Amino acid sequence: MTISELGSIGELISAVAVVVSLVYLAIQLRQNTKVVRANAAWDSEIVYGTGNSEVGRDPASALLFSRAMNPIANMSDFSETEQAQLYFFVRGALQYAQAQWWLWRDGSLPNELWAFRSKWARNFVEAPLINEIWQPELNQHIFSARFVEDILGIDKQGELAIATAQK
Repeated sequence: MTISELGSIGELISAVAVVVSLVYLAIQLRQNTKVVRANAAWDSEIVYGTGNSEVGRDPASALLFSRAMNPIANMSDFSETEQAQLYFFVRGALQYAQAQWWLWRDGSLPNELWAFRSKWARNFVEAPLINEIWQPELNQHIFSARFVEDILGIDKQGELAIATAQK
């Protein structure tokens, strides 16, 4: 074999190695995408689950939020401290939803999870007392205009309530 023939064999081996490397890279990229989406879904559910658990562990907070979800609740029904708690709770819950919206928009959060969360957010901001808090929040430059448009563009489905709030 001549050097020229050996060089041709080397080029062939290099080309095969490049193809094998690209296939391996594509497989790894696909697996990584699945892991990123699964982690985003996990983190998103943990945020809401932890928040609900913390509220549920504190009887005063549980009762406060239950009262707030009552369709006939009025801000005047709450003390100044309770009103402040409600403002921060609503802001925090919607910031969690917005964080999930960013993940979904950028392709990290599964569509199915965002579909559930976006319907929740739409119903949440339509609850009378929550809406009273939500409207001034829109002028505070906390929420992306696109997030707000997306949430408000979703059809309201059903009523959002805590079971005990309907008494």
